[in-house]
Amino acid sequence: MAINAISSNQQTTASGGQLINQSTALGKDDFLKMFVATLKNQDPTSPIDANNFLQQNAMFSELETLQNIQSLLTQNQQSQQDSGKMLTAAYMGREVTATIPPSNQGEIATNTSGIVVGVDLSGDVPNLLLDNGQSVSIQNVTGMLTPGYGQAASSSTDTTGA
Repeated sequence: MAINAISSNQQTTASGGQLINQSTALGKDDFLKMFVATLKNQDPTSPIDANNFLQQNAMFSELETLQNIQSLLTQNQQSQQDSGKMLTAAYMGREVTATIPPSNQGEIATNTSGIVVGVDLSGDVPNLLLDNGQSVSIQNVTGMLTPGYGQAASSSTDTTGA
């Protein structure tokens, strides 16, 4: 007797949970279509219970509200990331001090300082590139100075008479 294998096109995550295919998930438009179809096809002699009708209407309203909130949160998060990246331009040419957290449990945090000569925007959090060759996360910056501010500026005097 031959046994044929049954395959499934559902994927599972490493933790064993199933992944949902976004194209098969029901959205608010699908819910509204089913709701309208239910109202159109109801038996006139036995209409939908008023409580049931109100519950379905409330569920639709909640679903729409939650989707709108999710959309706004996503937009807000992207806006904050973009703003944070644009603000890194304020660090260019300035001297910063930063605390570099330990990479291993037995180590201690170290302090560094340098003039910002570049910015790395490739990760989730911008990194400042310092003139001493180090790269520090913008989250670890503890101070910032404008070079020459508050210090006696060196002036060059033209002694050639030209």
